[in-house]
Amino acid sequence: YNLWAADRDHQINSEIAAGRQVVGLLMNTPDWAAQFPKEYGTSIPKGLYLPYTDPKNYWANFVKLIAKHYKGRIDEWILWNEVSIQSGQWKTWAGSVEDYAQLVKVAYLAAKSVNPKAQIVLYGDPYWYDHGAFFTRLMKDLSKDPHAAANGDYFDVANLHLYSRPRDYVTIITLYNKIMARDGIHKPMWISETNAVPYNDPARPYARSGYFGSLQ
Repeated sequence: YNLWAADRDHQINSEIAAGRQVVGLLMNTPDWAAQFPKEYGTSIPKGLYLPYTDPKNYWANFVKLIAKHYKGRIDEWILWNEVSIQSGQWKTWAGSVEDYAQLVKVAYLAAKSVNPKAQIVLYGDPYWYDHGAFFTRLMKDLSKDPHAAANGDYFDVANLHLYSRPRDYVTIITLYNKIMARDGIHKPMWISETNAVPYNDPARPYARSGYFGSLQ
């Protein structure tokens, strides 16, 4: 269950009390914390390549604050959204694959330092944009870090956004598991976004196209 919220502890507490698992999504760099403010929310944070213990690493300090504040209520944290989309309306990340890998490493160390039970979940990967190219490079970057083995490859859960035929899911998940395995990584996989619009629904007819399926 994903909840888009800021400074809404009472609402989050209500969701938890109702028996829902709340997952945090961390994304969008404010201008004051951005390395490149003109990127309007998609910039890498200032000080990202400093140690996670350095006060000038803004991202590390933010992750520590929020992971500590919600410890025991929110322990799973998704890092950004669909960063493999490099242009257009849905672009959320102006950095490189290496920059995102650094974002993941810092978040992992920072979150675990204040909440050992924290789980770092990668961005939701929209397979159809690049067929796993960004994810492949990310796995190589994370796994080659000399401290990767001691730090669980810096993440706990991989993550997919799949909008297509259900029968595609086994193929795509199998592919991503193989991509991870090539670099000695074995992690659970979430599908945190999914849907399929039927083209032959008599209530709302659409022209048949790549992202549409039948009612059946």
